[in-house]
Amino acid sequence: MVVGPIAASGYDPKEQFGKFLLAGSGGSLFLLSLIFLRLYLGWAYVYRRLYSETVEYEETGWYDGQSWTKPYEDLTQDRLISTYEVQPILQRLKYSFGVLGLLCVAGTSLWNIF
Repeated sequence: MVVGPIAASGYDPKEQFGKFLLAGSGGSLFLLSLIFLRLYLGWAYVYRRLYSETVEYEETGWYDGQSWTKPYEDLTQDRLISTYEVQPILQRLKYSFGVLGLLCVAGTSLWNIF
């Protein structure tokens, strides 16, 4: 656990255990939210690429970008994949963000008690 020693440098666990626990939990929530943000952005990119009618790509560098229109069969298959496989992952990540937000609000409320 990386966040425990950092929280212990600001709050002595023997004297201020509540603030130590909340500071450590807040730090770990911050790291977890960064991981969830990276996951969400990656899956949102996959979703956009699958759902769009055209795909932009570069063959060798920035100067020769092409745009490719998907055939109807590929577009239908990609949209089914994006709807039934990628969108539930995005919904779970949004739900996880909501839970993390509630935990942050609860931690902030408890900070004033301790």
